[in-house]
Amino acid sequence: MKNPNFTLIIALLIGITPVAVATDNDVYATGGPEHKAHYSGMTREVVDGLAHYQFKVRVGPSEFDTVRIHRVVRERKPYHPVRTDGAVFMTHGATLSFDAIFLHPGTNDANVETSVALYLAANDIDVWGMDFGWTMVPQDTTDFSFMQDWGIERDVDHTLAAIGIARTIRLFTRQGSDRMNLLGYSYGAAIAYAAAGREMQKPRVRRHIRGIIPVDHGMKYADADENSRLNACADAAAIRASLDSGVYQSDDGIFFGALGDLAAQTPGGPSPFIPGFTNYQAVLFFGTNTYLLGPPAAPFWHFVGGAFDEFGLPVGLLYFEPSRWINLARSLPPYQPFLGKYDLSASLCDEEDVSIDDHLADVSVPILYLGAGGGFGTLGDCTSSLTASHDITNVTVSLQTADQRSIDFGHGDLFLADDASTLVWQVLRSWLVNHNGRAHRR
Repeated sequence: MKNPNFTLIIALLIGITPVAVATDNDVYATGGPEHKAHYSGMTREVVDGLAHYQFKVRVGPSEFDTVRIHRVVRERKPYHPVRTDGAVFMTHGATLSFDAIFLHPGTNDANVETSVALYLAANDIDVWGMDFGWTMVPQDTTDFSFMQDWGIERDVDHTLAAIGIARTIRLFTRQGSDRMNLLGYSYGAAIAYAAAGREMQKPRVRRHIRGIIPVDHGMKYADADENSRLNACADAAAIRASLDSGVYQSDDGIFFGALGDLAAQTPGGPSPFIPGFTNYQAVLFFGTNTYLLGPPAAPFWHFVGGAFDEFGLPVGLLYFEPSRWINLARSLPPYQPFLGKYDLSASLCDEEDVSIDDHLADVSVPILYLGAGGGFGTLGDCTSSLTASHDITNVTVSLQTADQRSIDFGHGDLFLADDASTLVWQVLRSWLVNHNGRAHRR
């Protein structure tokens, strides 16, 4: 059988097939045969010689039950991908998107040195990912009551639906029907653990996930990290208060967009956000001191490692050009549901019952944890140790001594740093090759 046109595959398998069949997902199967996985707007672009496909899929009955699925792959000719050495499905973090952190992180001119998606695809990994539905809520939205119940469980529903669609397309583009490795960055790490835990309750034949790659975050803290746990409790309480008052959305993306716009347009102008700072200093401050603004017990982590003058004022970044951080800040989706943030903080606090960690101890798939020394680092090792997996690899990239953690490799440097391809992505690619369907059958 000749390889059919990729567009026709999507149209046939997604535009026509009921979600219950296309995704094998119990949540959507209950919606009835009238609910279809409506496919729309597929595009194909060539980025640094590699094909990037994206399309939207309606994965549920409501107006906002839509996700955007991405595929980045090397091709023999248009619409005909090469046979790959492994596959990954990537989920982004809070206030981010697939494009913002995995494909075009801070640059419109992405290449294999600046984009983890392109790097992996160039090295014969079939790269898939998605944008959560909340990334597509318009900025001019005023009524957010529909977000009241948008938590991590909803994003897990949509992730499993999207992986099911990806696996179906992979089968018909000659990549096989093997389960896929699920990478979750930051907030997405909780998605990966929760999704894997949920699948452990299903028969093996109905599972989509082969292994998980939680990146620089976890779901539990060790006893020695009591300060970090208490900070999560404070975060959970603050978010719960907002939810109880009828505020269901975080608008961090709008805030960072304003920071980035001002830094790009008038870098030397006075910042409206930090008196005495220029716009350029302000955007650097919020990138290099992400959690210095929290309560006294706040963990000292930062998004990007910064350079400071003798007065402690930010003057640049250590691991990549500041212009990329400014561009990233300008590219973020405006809103994220507060309930998802609450779910994660409450799980980390471990004093209130949330469902996302109910099956953490059941997770038995292989795990690769990737941490950043200036981010959550080895704090993420605890969560992997609480699973039933017998194949756990914990890797934390640290470039500074312990007393210099304030400028160590940051949470975002894992995907933005000039040396990320050698420090992080090579490790990821090697693990994916060794944990693909052919090399690592379970």
